[in-house]
Amino acid sequence: MLSISLLSIYAQPTAVPAPGYQWIKTGASEYTSFLVSTLPNIVSGSTNFGLLDIDPTDCSANCGGNCDGTSKYAASLFGINNTIPVGTNTNCEQRGIKIIQWPNDFIDVLVINGANTGKVQLPTAAKVTMKKSNTLLTPGCGAGSGSSQGKIYGGNGPGNNTKVNIVCNYDISWKSAAFGGIINGGQSWVQNSSFTGPEPGSGLFSNFIDWETTTFGNTITSDVVYDIPVSSISQTGGNFEIVVVSTPSITVTREFGNADAFAETEPGMEGLAEFKVDYDIWEIQQVLPLRLGNFSARLTNSNSVLLNWVNYTEINNDRYIIERSNDGRNWIAAGMVQALINAPRGEGKYSFVDNGITAAQKNIFYRLKLIEKNGGIVYSYQLMIRNGKQTKLSLIAAGASNEYRLITNNNGLHHISIINTSGQLIKRMSVAGGNNSVINLNDLTNGIYAVTLQTGDQKETVRIFINK
Repeated sequence: MLSISLLSIYAQPTAVPAPGYQWIKTGASEYTSFLVSTLPNIVSGSTNFGLLDIDPTDCSANCGGNCDGTSKYAASLFGINNTIPVGTNTNCEQRGIKIIQWPNDFIDVLVINGANTGKVQLPTAAKVTMKKSNTLLTPGCGAGSGSSQGKIYGGNGPGNNTKVNIVCNYDISWKSAAFGGIINGGQSWVQNSSFTGPEPGSGLFSNFIDWETTTFGNTITSDVVYDIPVSSISQTGGNFEIVVVSTPSITVTREFGNADAFAETEPGMEGLAEFKVDYDIWEIQQVLPLRLGNFSARLTNSNSVLLNWVNYTEINNDRYIIERSNDGRNWIAAGMVQALINAPRGEGKYSFVDNGITAAQKNIFYRLKLIEKNGGIVYSYQLMIRNGKQTKLSLIAAGASNEYRLITNNNGLHHISIINTSGQLIKRMSVAGGNNSVINLNDLTNGIYAVTLQTGDQKETVRIFINK
């Protein structure tokens, strides 16, 4: 990993634009999958095992390799012999949530080096949310029962009653192999209930008796959010799957009476998830083609910067937007100046005072965004104020590991010298190019270096810290 003591930078597209062009972040947006459920059409109340469910692509990892487990789960006091699987914990259900990861039509790799046009959408953040049930009996991540009942067996015969207490644990979990397996969790919901019935006598069963179950969908009480690392998000989109598993269990105890008893439940489960991606929009645009002169920025006090510039071809222009940035990538409008209509000799001279900075800002970038009368937009080169002093020549992290971006207003030859803490010259190189040229320093070992940049009579020294 590479870090720099100057500032941190978000990633930009990897292709190197044609000379005279640069990548400009033109906007940001969000993709959301909206709510995706294990139940087709998210039908309210369709909560029983095996009904309207979506099976996972691969069912081998859970439930003994079966997508759908036993439809009912039962437990007894003393192992009553009946057709229900008594006293076991084999009931299990799997369902899949299939989500489109991101339908990205503007992929980084589709733009080649040397291009003068291009658009790229790059993810900056993402999250998967496992949703709770919003209202009773509506879908969410939860478990419950569509039918719960039991019987009394044996006992002293008519006129005698047995009461059975029931503890039912509806356990729901979810996991996904996507994004390095970061989506992994779950929760149990324990329900207490009971039923009372007449003792039918030796060898006999009573009729079925319903025991009360609380409302479905209470397994999780709040949304569970997973922040997804940007490095694991595919630019090309595709899809991923979250597997939701339910494994219920029942415990039966006798409160009073002399009969045996068993209880059964027909548990259900649902899963509901949402996926969101924040992304930046980058476009290749032409560097300001005008004859811009004397573009300067000067700190006048701790909260003000004075900017001056001259446009030697002030024709057909509407206004200048002065843009400010803390990192050279993410820009905000600091102000606006109207273009001169009748500039003397066609030359427009301008100044602007930015009062929107604070003394704590050690690195401030400025650029001009010219809006032409025909709607065209062109940008100037960038100026940088570092620790209160303007520089037209600097080096900042490019976002990718071991790469730096050259900030300059000169398209000539840039000489770079790299010196270690012992004063030894480690590397010398020359770079031909303009603003935003990328310099790879992958061959340097970990440590602190002084980097001297020189272009013509401009000279700057910056310190970098390499930590792979």
